Amino acid sequence: MIVELVGHSAAEPRLVGGRYGRASAVGQTPSPHDLYLEQLCLVEEDADGLRLLTVATEPPRGVYISAEQIARLEVLPPAAE
Repeated sequence: MIVELVGHSAAEPRLVGGRYGRASAVGQTPSPHDLYLEQLCLVEEDADGLRLLTVATEPPRGVYISAEQIARLEVLPPAAE
């Protein structure tokens, strides 16, 4: 997943990437919910606005994001193994 945080702009990028898996958590009602991603990853955005996840952090660690900070979520297909 790629999470665009409130206030994201080209001049001030605010993107968080990570893997959503069995150890991740998010609510399931229509209201906003906090999000926990089990594996934090770096996000790159090119000049055309194309975003992709790059390297996972080492050592592996998760990331908690409060609902108030989330502007948009992008769900990416699983990586080919």
